[in-house]
Amino acid sequence: MSADSFHHQIELSMKHMGKIYDFCDYEKSIKNSNKGHVDVKVLDGKDFYDWKSECSLYKLNKQINRPMLNSIVHIRAERGLKYLLYKCTYDEYTPYQMLDFLKLSFIKKDIEKPQQKNELRGIHPEKKQSIIKTLVPLMPKSRQ
Repeated sequence: MSADSFHHQIELSMKHMGKIYDFCDYEKSIKNSNKGHVDVKVLDGKDFYDWKSECSLYKLNKQINRPMLNSIVHIRAERGLKYLLYKCTYDEYTPYQMLDFLKLSFIKKDIEKPQQKNELRGIHPEKKQSIIKTLVPLMPKSRQ
């Protein structure tokens, strides 16, 4: 199923549900989309990790034809390889080019799982109060 088709199914589910007042309603509308064949994973604070950049600026600057993100159309990452393969054209016969961008010290050791993020960012309390003050009066009394 394409992304556009999936988003359309969610829009239909939201339209069928009527008004959505909180995140639980939104989550329920997504679960009910596509005839209920959707697995919803609600992200929690423990689902995020503090990844450290192990990118080698020396290797990137040394490349003659340094690929820019807006020119890359296809990326392939294979298990066990310490580099990425990429294409800048949609032609299926064009060979992949190798992008070696990791620090040598990082390549020599195994990838370790980083620390979980322990603080939740959220939004500024003043902004939250402003949103609550604006939106809560629009909700029915039973949902406040």
